[in-house]
Amino acid sequence: MPHKISILVHADVSREDITLKVSGHLSAETMPALERQVQRARALDPAAPVRVDLSAAHPIDTDVHGAFYALTESTSTDPFAHGGRVEIVGAPSLSLRSSRAASGEVVS
Repeated sequence: MPHKISILVHADVSREDITLKVSGHLSAETMPALERQVQRARALDPAAPVRVDLSAAHPIDTDVHGAFYALTESTSTDPFAHGGRVEIVGAPSLSLRSSRAASGEVVS
């Protein structure tokens, strides 16, 4: 049976951020769809931070943890170069720390 995910994109102009609420099974099979949606969200407003909310995603396969790290690391320090930062939230089983953690910002 193929794995499936659902992604709801919420762009809040007043908060100047974009949230992707993900539900379903995150696996190597479904991760490319999430990565494409993150890139589309970044294209909506290149400077806006993108939050990927995984609180409704279940299960999350361990083989995709590296892909989450790559998503958070793919952002430039110049938000207009490749898009704003990407945060992964709502997944307590993931422990993602990016280079921004050195400045006190922890992404988890």
